[in-house]
Amino acid sequence: MQIAPPKPGAGTRVLGVRRISHDTEASSALVRQKKEHDAAEKRFGFHMVGDVEDATVSGSVNLADRPSLGKWMVSPKIHEWEALMVTAQDRITRDDWEWMAFLLLCREHGKHVIILEEPSFDLYDRSSRMMSHFRSYKDSEYLDSIKKKKRDQVQDFRENGLWPGGNWPFGYRTEKFFHEPSGKFRWKLVIDPVTSKLVREAYSRIVEQGWTTGRLVSDWNKRKILTARDYQRHVNALEGRENVNVEVKGTLWSHRAMLTMLSKRQLIGQRVHKGEVIMGPDSLPQKFCDPILTQAEWDALQAVLKSRGDKYRTKEKVGSGDLTGVLYCLCGRKQHELYTNKKATKTQPVIKNYYPYFWCSSKPATNLDACEWSKCWPQKQVKAELESAFLHRLGNIEIKHKSFKPGVDNRPQIEEVKKGVDRLTSRLLKFDEDDPRYIAAEKLLEDHTATLKELEKNPVVPSRWVEEGTGVTFGKRWGEMDWEQRGWLLKGLGVRFISAGTPKEPMYFLVHPDDVVEKAHHAAGGIVDALNQEVWLKKVEEFQRIVAKIQLAA
Repeated sequence: MQIAPPKPGAGTRVLGVRRISHDTEASSALVRQKKEHDAAEKRFGFHMVGDVEDATVSGSVNLADRPSLGKWMVSPKIHEWEALMVTAQDRITRDDWEWMAFLLLCREHGKHVIILEEPSFDLYDRSSRMMSHFRSYKDSEYLDSIKKKKRDQVQDFRENGLWPGGNWPFGYRTEKFFHEPSGKFRWKLVIDPVTSKLVREAYSRIVEQGWTTGRLVSDWNKRKILTARDYQRHVNALEGRENVNVEVKGTLWSHRAMLTMLSKRQLIGQRVHKGEVIMGPDSLPQKFCDPILTQAEWDALQAVLKSRGDKYRTKEKVGSGDLTGVLYCLCGRKQHELYTNKKATKTQPVIKNYYPYFWCSSKPATNLDACEWSKCWPQKQVKAELESAFLHRLGNIEIKHKSFKPGVDNRPQIEEVKKGVDRLTSRLLKFDEDDPRYIAAEKLLEDHTATLKELEKNPVVPSRWVEEGTGVTFGKRWGEMDWEQRGWLLKGLGVRFISAGTPKEPMYFLVHPDDVVEKAHHAAGGIVDALNQEVWLKKVEEFQRIVAKIQLAA
């Protein structure tokens, strides 16, 4: 039989625990609990070793999963306190099984539990434990009733096009309005004037301008565009909403987050629950809001994301829009930036990054064969030669913009209506002909059949690309760009710039695909396919022969 530790008294190391539930309590409850803890500390002479606050945490959350309390229930922090104090038993948990596990854990470590509402509670007294178990059963019943009420409410909100709460889909926000059927103010999702434009921007850049998701992530992070949750917190703070999170954490966009956002069906106004589209009473996808993208635009976006595959799933490095991938050594390897320091003198200290160079990527590598052409090339000289060659070759070409024009395509809607017809037909087989549900389903089936006939009559105009001149040449655009933007432009065109010889006797070669003029429309803001590897190798061999002939002639 375990010997009970001394009862809490003056000098006992006590851990104060406070908790509120987001769904049922205001934040002022935490303040009231703290006042009761302070009064008990003063009255009994406790030594408070910690104040644990779990705000907006449900009573059903396991103790180990509690953000603040969990770490105090395991070693080493569990050895820092002798008694745990709460104002009421349900501040620990409302789950009866969790309560029993909690008492067992405290008993195994010789801890006391102080419940200010029940000052007679004693963990080591059988009768007292029995009464606490009875209260935990009642708390568990109350918790189950809350969960059921919440589930029913969420289901009712979904069926009536109301917002049940949670994280906003990017591109949307909530708006309060008076709901006449319930006679109460409710929330609904509406298109957000700020983030909806960003969704349109993402679509345009990826589908129309050929941007990669990695480049879009880098651009949005550089512009400090808030992620979906941070934007929601920002709006909550601006509007002074109560009992919601208003702390903007500054989370950066990631490749996964961007892909997830761009793949959501909420962008076309469809309501989704646990990854499945919610069907309405008419057996068609339920609409919760006006769409940001049309069905044709969303299909085009998904097709582009799917076609790129895993090669676009790696995180793009910050600053990858520079000349890396444009500059090549004659050996066929990329050239990278390198900076060296100026040596210190008696009158001047070390100056960092004083000498900017481009180096063949084989230079610092020990596992590659040394490059016979490998030299350090002054950045200023290479950039000047690259600029001169590009403007001479392509400077007078007009940039063309190729935009996506969605057509009239009823095929997706026709497929949805056909599925609805099939579901309604199956439903009819379950009811008798005089059943009201049979009559209602039969009426919907007639409406769907009529709609299907009308849709199939309409012509289908395929979506198309329209190419328009911008009136701007590459020479003019070049002058408006910095070198990072120029790097994206050159990679978009598939341009490669090869250095050969020595910096004192240099030879430079500007290489681009034969159809670079036809592909030029993408370079106004995006990326097209890079130079074919086989063609690239042939070009390298060709220039190596040229250099060899020049050297032989000399």
